[in-house]
Amino acid sequence: MPITGTLNGKPLYTKGTMNVKAFNPATNSLDYYSSLVSTNQLQSTINLGTINGGIGNAPQINIPDTPNLTLNLTTVDFSLEGRALNVGGQIAYNGVVPVDEVVEAEGAALKVGQPPVAPLGGCDIVGYVGNDGTAYKIDPATMEVQEFAAEAGQKYCVHYYTVNPSARQLNINTIFAPAVERVFITMPLYATAQEAGSELKGSHVGNLYITIPRMQFNGDISTDGSQTTPGSTVMNGTALSYNDACEAGIQCGSSAAPKLAYMVLEMFGSPDQFATGLAIVGGSDIDVAAGQTAPIPVKYIMDDGSLGTPLMSDLTFESAAPATATVSGQGVVTGVAEGSTTVKITTKGAKALTTTANITVTAAG
Repeated sequence: MPITGTLNGKPLYTKGTMNVKAFNPATNSLDYYSSLVSTNQLQSTINLGTINGGIGNAPQINIPDTPNLTLNLTTVDFSLEGRALNVGGQIAYNGVVPVDEVVEAEGAALKVGQPPVAPLGGCDIVGYVGNDGTAYKIDPATMEVQEFAAEAGQKYCVHYYTVNPSARQLNINTIFAPAVERVFITMPLYATAQEAGSELKGSHVGNLYITIPRMQFNGDISTDGSQTTPGSTVMNGTALSYNDACEAGIQCGSSAAPKLAYMVLEMFGSPDQFATGLAIVGGSDIDVAAGQTAPIPVKYIMDDGSLGTPLMSDLTFESAAPATATVSGQGVVTGVAEGSTTVKITTKGAKALTTTANITVTAAG
């Protein structure tokens, strides 16, 4: 008899990264996004401490400690937001920018056209005329270049600094305080064979989602100014122990270890593709009074025996006797008149799995 199954399911392959997102854990705001990932490596290490004993002091067990999960991620785009996360800095408008302006002398005076400010890292408001390298102070009130004797009507190139309201500026402190973010990565999944009856036509069959609940960036704001190598954005970081998970209700119990990361594999296609049947939680008999409503708690029976919650829009509900009880598209039964009927539930997917709920309608009140 031929073997029709496959060991551990069909082979899946992944290559590349679709996008990476970083969210503020406190506000859930999107602090960083890039779909131009060039390097994405999630690496883990752990120390296996050996316990030796017995005759010959042989190894008895390896007890793990010091787990470490690191992300090495580089994008080809330049991102000031990414650098701000790396150093824990804030980005603000009104950045200080250089100005090269052609100024015509008014008599022996040169007046610049934009409000002058001191250059970043400098204390004095200065400018430079031409290429002589001499720093001339500029009066911020009159905007006049000081101690420079100009020729009336002559045009000069003046280099100085001003504030541009649309320029964004990141200040980098002497001590970095890299941000801690929730990082979400999407990677495509590929397969060479499709399921029978699947509507999928290509080899991209799903996505792999990697979530690091708490990742602290490593402070790398390196910027390559080479003439031949493009500047990139480095988003390397280390996963931190997610101790808040218990308080958030994500995990409970004294034996539940804090989470460093999650991997979720989503397959495209029919929503019932991994289900083997439908089940009604609590039994298929449902009582409802006339004029009242009751939901049908239907679930998928997954191929590993667990229960899965379907989208009600992926199911059809059909009452055998609408005069006794009706049923909505969301699986909510409404009693109409005393009596009994059935509701047939069918998946809209390729498997068309079915089950039946037995409805008994009692008198109102």
